[in-house]
Amino acid sequence: MSSILKAYKFVYSFNKTDMKTIEIKSLEDLSPILSRIEYLLENIACYFSQIGENISISNKEVIERLCVSESTLFRLRQAGTIPYTYQKGEITYKVDDIQKVINSKILKSRKLSTQEMLAQLYCFRENSILELIKK
Repeated sequence: MSSILKAYKFVYSFNKTDMKTIEIKSLEDLSPILSRIEYLLENIACYFSQIGENISISNKEVIERLCVSESTLFRLRQAGTIPYTYQKGEITYKVDDIQKVINSKILKSRKLSTQEMLAQLYCFRENSILELIKK
């Protein structure tokens, strides 16, 4: 095994100021490092999930990104099908709530398939999370 696994040096970083250099001489050296990385990735996934639950999208963005009419959104709000918030003259929805009505085929687009709508929503969510992280 020593012929396959030679001493490796690699650098990993969990933030811009904390860089570590590790020399790996055996698989035993690698095990605690991989365990730590796995733990950190699980925490990051949990963190992103929590952030994603609170992402909101405006009425205007839903209309533009998902190609649905304003009257359709109005009817769904009036029927209580889509929870929404009205604040400072703007209507917003939680992205998760919009995803639910798309998946249940209640909200349909004039131009996009269900999969295309979900892809648009996914891109919006990911971009919103990245913007929050940059702050």
